[in-house]
Amino acid sequence: MSRPTRVSCVMPTTSSRRWCLPLAVRQFLRQTVHEGGPRTELLVVFDGPGSVHDLLPRDSRIRLVEIPEGGSLGAKFNACVAHAAGEVIALWADDDWHHRERVARSVDLLRACDVPIVGSLDALFHELHAPNNTYEYQSPDGSLVGGTCTFTREIARRVPFPDRPSGVDTMWLCALQKAGVPMTTGDLPPYIAFQHGQTTGRKQWPPTGSCWTGPLHGADLTEILGDDLSAYRRAYARWSVDGKSA
Repeated sequence: MSRPTRVSCVMPTTSSRRWCLPLAVRQFLRQTVHEGGPRTELLVVFDGPGSVHDLLPRDSRIRLVEIPEGGSLGAKFNACVAHAAGEVIALWADDDWHHRERVARSVDLLRACDVPIVGSLDALFHELHAPNNTYEYQSPDGSLVGGTCTFTREIARRVPFPDRPSGVDTMWLCALQKAGVPMTTGDLPPYIAFQHGQTTGRKQWPPTGSCWTGPLHGADLTEILGDDLSAYRRAYARWSVDGKSA
């Protein structure tokens, strides 16, 4: 593909995720911008109730789109695609951790391989309630991990996300595979998927099966996240106790 001029990091969210929104925004604002690289935007698609205006900084790179309540998660993803300004889209889970090189390296891989979608075959899953409860997931069949995916806006408009409440990214990837859409993986940075009481499509915990390795030692995760790990734990602990964002 040709060099994109803009990348849209798309993040559907709700008022129950107020605890993690400032952290998700922080991960976006930390993204590395390579010289001559594309501009980036964080597209926050919010369906209420209430508002999240107070959690979003005044920054031209951050755009809020409010949609009616009651739609499925798949409908929210499709709303993200419809409003995205970028030729390239990166899924930006509001409750997961994104490496500062995620966008830059994903776009480089997308261009180098000339495919419409790239992502990782592995991810670390961490239970926020349990400090040392981290497991590594390795795809058993070569399928990409949904939250790590970066893709062209054109392919997302041609093959929309399924209108369902959970498992949306997995079902979408299956639809792309059935349609013969080429996708690949490469040298992408680590991705941390947090597990908690509000996780959409929550995994059985602790996970079992040959695709899982763990539990890993807590220090392994701290080396990757640094102070961010304690920030996520504090934010979720405060929300779970008194319903207030950090």
